[in-house]
Amino acid sequence: MVYAILVCHAEMNAIMNKNSADVKGCTIYVALFPCNECAKLIIQSGIRKVVYASDKHASKKSTIASKRLLEMAGVECCQYEPKRRQVVIDFDVIDRSGLSQLPDSPPRQSPVPGPQPEPADCADSVRRNLSALMVEQAGDQGL
Repeated sequence: MVYAILVCHAEMNAIMNKNSADVKGCTIYVALFPCNECAKLIIQSGIRKVVYASDKHASKKSTIASKRLLEMAGVECCQYEPKRRQVVIDFDVIDRSGLSQLPDSPPRQSPVPGPQPEPADCADSVRRNLSALMVEQAGDQGL
Protein backbone atom coordinates (compact mmCIF):
# COMPACT_ATOMS: atom_id res chain seq x y z
CA MET A 1 0.00 0.00 0.00
CA VAL A 2 2.32 2.70 -1.31
CA TYR A 3 -0.25 5.51 -1.25
CA ALA A 4 -1.27 5.09 2.42
CA ILE A 5 1.26 7.71 3.51
CA LEU A 6 -0.32 10.27 1.18
CA VAL A 7 -3.82 10.01 2.67
CA CYS A 8 -4.93 11.75 5.85
CA HIS A 9 -7.34 10.12 8.27
CA ALA A 10 -11.03 11.02 8.18
CA GLU A 11 -10.80 12.85 11.52
CA MET A 12 -8.10 15.18 10.21
CA ASN A 13 -9.97 15.68 6.95
CA ALA A 14 -13.17 16.60 8.80
CA ILE A 15 -11.47 18.99 11.23
CA MET A 16 -9.31 20.68 8.59
CA ASN A 17 -12.23 21.11 6.17
CA LYS A 18 -14.78 22.45 8.65
CA ASN A 19 -15.30 25.61 6.55
CA SER A 20 -14.04 27.90 9.32
CA ALA A 21 -16.73 26.72 11.75
CA ASP A 22 -15.64 26.47 15.36
CA VAL A 23 -15.70 22.86 16.57
CA LYS A 24 -15.05 23.64 20.24
CA GLY A 25 -17.46 21.61 22.35
CA CYS A 26 -18.67 19.56 19.37
CA THR A 27 -19.05 15.81 18.92
CA ILE A 28 -17.18 13.95 16.17
CA TYR A 29 -18.64 10.75 14.72
CA VAL A 30 -16.10 8.30 13.30
CA ALA A 31 -16.07 4.75 11.96
CA LEU A 32 -13.03 3.58 13.97
CA PHE A 33 -11.69 4.71 17.32
CA PRO A 34 -9.20 7.49 16.52
CA CYS A 35 -5.47 6.78 16.40
CA ASN A 36 -3.14 8.75 18.68
CA GLU A 37 -2.33 11.34 15.98
CA CYS A 38 -6.01 12.03 15.36
CA ALA A 39 -6.63 12.11 19.12
CA LYS A 40 -4.11 14.95 19.44
CA LEU A 41 -5.88 16.88 16.69
CA ILE A 42 -9.28 16.23 18.30
CA ILE A 43 -8.00 17.52 21.64
CA GLN A 44 -6.36 20.61 20.11
CA SER A 45 -9.52 21.49 18.16
CA GLY A 46 -11.63 21.47 21.33
CA ILE A 47 -13.92 18.60 20.41
CA ARG A 48 -15.48 17.27 23.64
CA LYS A 49 -16.97 13.95 22.53
CA VAL A 50 -16.00 11.10 20.19
CA VAL A 51 -18.63 8.62 19.03
CA TYR A 52 -17.12 5.65 17.19
CA ALA A 53 -18.67 2.62 15.48
CA SER A 54 -15.83 0.11 15.89
CA ASP A 55 -12.90 -0.40 18.23
CA LYS A 56 -11.34 -3.22 16.22
CA HIS A 57 -7.82 -1.89 16.86
CA ALA A 58 -8.27 -1.70 20.65
CA SER A 59 -5.13 -3.75 21.33
CA LYS A 60 -2.83 -1.60 19.18
CA LYS A 61 -0.39 0.68 20.98
CA SER A 62 -1.60 3.73 19.04
CA THR A 63 -5.20 3.11 20.13
CA ILE A 64 -4.18 2.56 23.75
CA ALA A 65 -2.18 5.82 23.64
CA SER A 66 -5.13 7.56 22.02
CA LYS A 67 -7.50 6.46 24.78
CA ARG A 68 -5.09 7.74 27.42
CA LEU A 69 -4.69 11.10 25.68
CA LEU A 70 -8.42 11.60 25.23
CA GLU A 71 -9.14 10.59 28.83
CA MET A 72 -6.46 12.96 30.20
CA ALA A 73 -7.95 15.79 28.12
CA GLY A 74 -11.47 15.07 29.37
CA VAL A 75 -12.83 14.07 25.96
CA GLU A 76 -15.78 11.71 26.36
CA CYS A 77 -15.66 8.60 24.16
CA CYS A 78 -18.47 6.15 23.54
CA GLN A 79 -19.21 3.41 21.07
CA TYR A 80 -22.29 3.88 18.92
CA GLU A 81 -24.84 1.15 19.55
CA PRO A 82 -27.56 1.28 16.91
CA LYS A 83 -31.09 0.36 17.93
CA ARG A 84 -31.43 -1.63 14.72
CA ARG A 85 -28.75 -3.85 13.27
CA GLN A 86 -29.79 -3.46 9.65
CA VAL A 87 -31.24 -0.88 7.29
CA VAL A 88 -33.85 -1.90 4.74
CA ILE A 89 -34.43 0.26 1.68
CA ASP A 90 -37.86 -0.33 0.15
CA PHE A 91 -37.56 0.77 -3.47
CA ASP A 92 -41.25 0.05 -4.04
CA VAL A 93 -42.28 3.15 -2.09
CA ILE A 94 -40.17 5.51 -4.22
CA ASP A 95 -42.28 7.61 -6.60
CA ARG A 96 -40.54 7.09 -9.93
CA SER A 97 -42.96 9.12 -12.04
CA GLY A 98 -41.12 11.67 -14.08
CA LEU A 99 -37.75 10.03 -13.47
CA SER A 100 -35.62 8.79 -16.35
CA GLN A 101 -32.87 6.22 -16.12
CA LEU A 102 -30.19 8.59 -17.30
CA PRO A 103 -30.04 12.36 -17.26
CA ASP A 104 -29.81 14.16 -20.58
CA SER A 105 -26.16 14.53 -21.46
CA PRO A 106 -24.66 17.29 -23.57
CA PRO A 107 -23.49 16.35 -27.07
CA ARG A 108 -20.05 14.81 -27.04
CA GLN A 109 -17.35 17.15 -28.25
CA SER A 110 -14.10 16.18 -29.89
CA PRO A 111 -10.90 16.97 -28.01
CA VAL A 112 -9.47 18.12 -31.38
CA PRO A 113 -10.60 21.64 -32.38
CA GLY A 114 -11.96 22.40 -35.83
CA PRO A 115 -14.05 20.42 -38.31
CA GLN A 116 -13.91 16.68 -37.88
CA PRO A 117 -13.64 14.21 -40.79
CA GLU A 118 -16.28 11.57 -41.30
CA PRO A 119 -15.33 8.06 -40.10
CA ALA A 120 -15.30 6.76 -43.70
CA ASP A 121 -12.78 9.46 -44.67
CA CYS A 122 -10.56 8.39 -41.77
CA ALA A 123 -10.71 4.76 -42.86
CA ASP A 124 -9.73 5.71 -46.44
CA SER A 125 -6.85 7.81 -45.14
CA VAL A 126 -5.59 4.94 -42.97
CA ARG A 127 -5.80 2.51 -45.94
CA ARG A 128 -3.84 4.90 -48.20
CA ASN A 129 -1.15 5.46 -45.57
CA LEU A 130 -0.90 1.74 -44.87
CA SER A 131 -0.64 0.93 -48.60
CA ALA A 132 2.06 3.56 -49.07
CA LEU A 133 3.97 2.17 -46.09
CA MET A 134 3.73 -1.40 -47.43
CA VAL A 135 4.98 -0.27 -50.88
CA GLU A 136 7.84 1.62 -49.23
CA GLN A 137 8.83 -1.40 -47.12
CA ALA A 138 8.63 -3.73 -50.14
CA GLY A 139 10.94 -1.37 -52.07
CA ASP A 140 13.40 -1.32 -49.16
CA GLN A 141 13.48 -5.11 -49.16
CA GLY A 142 14.08 -5.28 -52.92
CA LEU A 143 10.74 -6.92 -53.77
